[in-house]
Amino acid sequence: MSTFADRWREHLRLAALLLLTGTRADHVLRLLLLVMLGQAPGRAATISLLSDGLMDYGLSPTRDQVETALAWLAEQALIQTIREDGVTGAMVLSRGLDIAAGSATVPGIAAPPTLPWLQGRLEAISLRASMGDIEVECDWLAARNLIKPLNGLVFATHTGRDVALGRRLVEGVKQASPETILRAAANAASNMLRGV
Repeated sequence: MSTFADRWREHLRLAALLLLTGTRADHVLRLLLLVMLGQAPGRAATISLLSDGLMDYGLSPTRDQVETALAWLAEQALIQTIREDGVTGAMVLSRGLDIAAGSATVPGIAAPPTLPWLQGRLEAISLRASMGDIEVECDWLAARNLIKPLNGLVFATHTGRDVALGRRLVEGVKQASPETILRAAANAASNMLRGV
């Protein structure tokens, strides 16, 4: 028999996944590219490397979609694209690092999903949790490959997105209601129509 505390944790885990998957995928893609470039040696990487890395964070964009996102970031003066011998890459600029760190914002790029960001979003939907509780639950989700941390940020994995969309059940995570699944599916369809 589940206790109220067990149910609270199950709801908190689902809510965290829904919040992490509820942001427009193209906005998350741009943020992830900036964060990954900031972590790369020399703050630069090829499209191939970036595309492979994105798979770990619940996104599976095509090479063209990655190139389009990089072109958009270059137009915003956040990165510099590099083409040499048929290989395309990118290097993050200081303003792009500011966006990745959350010290500046640009419309069209997701806010960095830090643990304090997650705590604030959970509180906004009446799920109050201490930072310690959020850390414990994020560790729980990460241990089950539902989220993956990157440079102090947390992103949903493909499996985490499937759980949020009700396509997969994981013991210890509240099953999404039909209404929640419809909202999440509408968001996913919107992302697909945008090509991400």
